[in-house]
Amino acid sequence: MYQNLQVQQTNRIKELESEVTQMRAAHTNAIQDLKSKFLAEKQTYQNESDSKINTMTKLASTVGDKPIDQLISGSYIACIPSCHHSPCLQ
Repeated sequence: MYQNLQVQQTNRIKELESEVTQMRAAHTNAIQDLKSKFLAEKQTYQNESDSKINTMTKLASTVGDKPIDQLISGSYIACIPSCHHSPCLQ
């Protein structure tokens, strides 16, 4: 009777150890997936940021090349980095 109980407990322990191993593998995969997603989103954000900086730099250069009287007249005052009308991007 005690041997039967001991065998049952040993079998249950093996089942639980197997479950733990499977759960660890699943958690490891989930963490790797999250990390991959994070790195992809980070790269996308970096690319968008670089693009915006380039646009702002181009705009600043364009505005910096114009005479002060044109800037004061208002033709460039309304321009912001996200502006896409042609005088700002030339």
